[in-house]
Amino acid sequence: MESDKNWGLAAVGLTGTLGVIALLAALGAMIFGVGYFSCSSETRTDAPARVSEPVEAQPVPADDMVGMGLASVLERAGLEARLLVFFERGGERIYGVDVHGAEAIEAWELLRAYTDESGFYPVILGEGAAVRLHRQVIDGFEAPSVILESALIVDVDAWREARVQQYGAPPRGTYEFVSPQQVHVAATTDILTGTPFEHVAIALVPTRSPWEVPAYLGYGGWNECPPPEVHVALMKRWYQRHGAEIVSATQDTVEMQVARPPIDQPAALELATEHYVYCSDIVYQGTGDLDALAAGLESAPMWFFWWD
Repeated sequence: MESDKNWGLAAVGLTGTLGVIALLAALGAMIFGVGYFSCSSETRTDAPARVSEPVEAQPVPADDMVGMGLASVLERAGLEARLLVFFERGGERIYGVDVHGAEAIEAWELLRAYTDESGFYPVILGEGAAVRLHRQVIDGFEAPSVILESALIVDVDAWREARVQQYGAPPRGTYEFVSPQQVHVAATTDILTGTPFEHVAIALVPTRSPWEVPAYLGYGGWNECPPPEVHVALMKRWYQRHGAEIVSATQDTVEMQVARPPIDQPAALELATEHYVYCSDIVYQGTGDLDALAAGLESAPMWFFWWD
């Protein structure tokens, strides 16, 4: 993947004076309500509505027994969306559905509830164009099995210390607890207008383990975004410690739902340090300091990451 690729800004069409600050402000406001980002929380009601394109994907072939079996599971689950073939990775097909943004979270929850039966984990890729963008670069990565093997030997603690040395200690501030607000998954919505996308792609990845999703998507390895095997290793740790599961992976953002967030300041600061080395932009272009990040994580049901 090209190191200077910045799909997200191109996809949302941010130009002129809006820039990065508006992106962070809108995302922070939608996900956390207040406090997570220090910018204004207002969306632009005067911004023109953006038309999201339908997902570009093929229907499941009649001789695809895995796909037909998955389609049968979705039918029993009551999901009316047509099953599609998004792309292939390492000889395995990644399927998916095209749903309206207003229905995407409900569809994701339904698909997640059937993961044990179907053998496929759902992840929201963003608006319809996301599938085409993923397809353009995904063949440049190693097979999922190779990435998963590499993830097994990642020393997360050593990697964390190396990143702290690379970035330096994060700036500190004042810890002020922020009450969690209504959760919103930003990947389903136009961040400028707050309007749900007409087309949202939800991929179905052939694994029951949430932390393995980045290996199948070949996610990471550009700019300061960690390589796929590090995503896998960290997400496995966060799943084991916090019950964190990936919900969305757009071209430059990741969102995770959290069953067991940190419940006090020391635990929140420890986790915030891991988030900082994983995605330093959420401090340097977001909260401004480690303490504000930690305060936003305490008891928060959702995590958000964005790489410039």
